[in-house]
Amino acid sequence: MPDNAYGDSASFEPHNNIMRKGDMEGSESLIYSSPSSLFYGRGKNCKMSMVDAYEHPSRVKGGQKSLQIMGQTKQKAYNCWIKRDLGPSCNGRMLHNAVNKGDILVIEAQVMTEMTGKIFQMYTGHYHTAKLSDTCTNINAPSCPWYQAPNDANMVSRVALTPYEWKFVRAVHKVGGPEWFDYAGLELEPEKCNHYQLRFRVTGGATWWIDNVRVKKITPGSNVEVPMYTTPKSGFLHNPIFEYGFQHWKVGNINEAPVLEKDPILNRDVMVITGPAIRDKRLIQNIDHQEIQGGLYKYKFWLRVDLAGRTRPVQFHVGVRMGIRDDQGVLQIYNQYPFNLAIDSSPDWQEFETNTFSMFEELGDYRALGDVEYIHFQMWSTTMVADGEWRVAGFESVTPDLEPTTFTQ
Repeated sequence: MPDNAYGDSASFEPHNNIMRKGDMEGSESLIYSSPSSLFYGRGKNCKMSMVDAYEHPSRVKGGQKSLQIMGQTKQKAYNCWIKRDLGPSCNGRMLHNAVNKGDILVIEAQVMTEMTGKIFQMYTGHYHTAKLSDTCTNINAPSCPWYQAPNDANMVSRVALTPYEWKFVRAVHKVGGPEWFDYAGLELEPEKCNHYQLRFRVTGGATWWIDNVRVKKITPGSNVEVPMYTTPKSGFLHNPIFEYGFQHWKVGNINEAPVLEKDPILNRDVMVITGPAIRDKRLIQNIDHQEIQGGLYKYKFWLRVDLAGRTRPVQFHVGVRMGIRDDQGVLQIYNQYPFNLAIDSSPDWQEFETNTFSMFEELGDYRALGDVEYIHFQMWSTTMVADGEWRVAGFESVTPDLEPTTFTQ
């Protein structure tokens, strides 16, 4: 195939966008239909197709084509995610410019679905054979080379979709670091092009469409606005005010995850927690190896609570939960609760502070007690009404930042 078959249309900003053929303007074999295609689908009964603007103009967002990913039908259930290889060794067929450790990427896409209550997710996948050593026995994972450390450093974006409305998704992501860790926290740089991937999916068996995927590499002096050139950190928290989207953050069931929305009062993205099982949803960050044993911490944060017309306050909590696997193989759980307070519904943002707390000082050297599997910083409500909503605008340490001893190589 001639080399120019991989070029982008003139209107697709080739000088700014390093991803080739994100506009989906190409043949089936080039875009999706084989493992060597630019956007290849994986998962159970994966079925994809090209959509032509002449036949379905509302299902294409610019240009003449978009990519359709089939969901559940009366005859069959499809469960498909698609991937795009981004490894440092990817050649000009995949990218105009290689992606390397430490790069800051602005990732954009246009997405649409047919069903209500669905969430579009972008995240990265990382492969390395060195993960095969003892990882399988430690985490009981069937595919150890693809193992991801449980800190959500590989999450790029989660966005709520409205049926049959194109959603413009834009997220900032830093390459490497924790998203390339193995089980022991060793950073393993991907060796081949397909060993580092950008992945896309929509939850819950919906049919969806994607178009105009762009990846822009940001360097100092660029005219593309990003918050900063290093991952922000406050105390032991990475990405404390969600400037880098969902990187390092998660909430329980991936199909019931929160979303980021631009708040009209603050004029920036905030985390929104709503929907089914809202009382069980915890905003979580794994702070393992970012904390100092016995260190003193205190955080302030901003909440906006909507109780859907109810007048009674609801109970909110901030806590730290640590899981240690002891010598007998038993997972021992330790908890701290530096914030417990009843909060009223309000259309305004409210500022709160935790109590000052030590990082499990009473345990002494807790890493001598066994293998620390996680240390979760968490926020949740135990009495939130089912149709309510709470928003958090971020966290700020109000104690001097303590620098943990690095455990990466």
